[in-house]
Amino acid sequence: MTTLETGTRGCKGFTLIEVLLSVVILAVGLIPIIGGYHTALEAYKRAQFTAEGFWILHQKMAEGRLGMRSDSGISGSQSGEEDHWEWTTKIKKAPPKDLYELEVEVEKKGSGRKLTAATYVRK
Repeated sequence: MTTLETGTRGCKGFTLIEVLLSVVILAVGLIPIIGGYHTALEAYKRAQFTAEGFWILHQKMAEGRLGMRSDSGISGSQSGEEDHWEWTTKIKKAPPKDLYELEVEVEKKGSGRKLTAATYVRK
């Protein structure tokens, strides 16, 4: 009569507990990495908004200065749209003689975020 050996002697592999424990350790290690990715993505979006906004702001300020050099842009306001941006330019007389305040505001459509800049220009 032969006897049957029982047990796991000689078998290679991992137990269920070992696999579950390694999955938990991996998940705990990935959580900060995913959080860091989200933070970096939000910072990129803010930087992109600021760069595009300041480019349009600078462009509209230059257009306002050029308009003031001619007789067409002495006072009042102007608005418009460019790509996904809305802008408003306001020109008004400042207290000293021949000095005008030029204010430009740009806003990305749907974001509710605005950038504003103002300067004084001598005519």
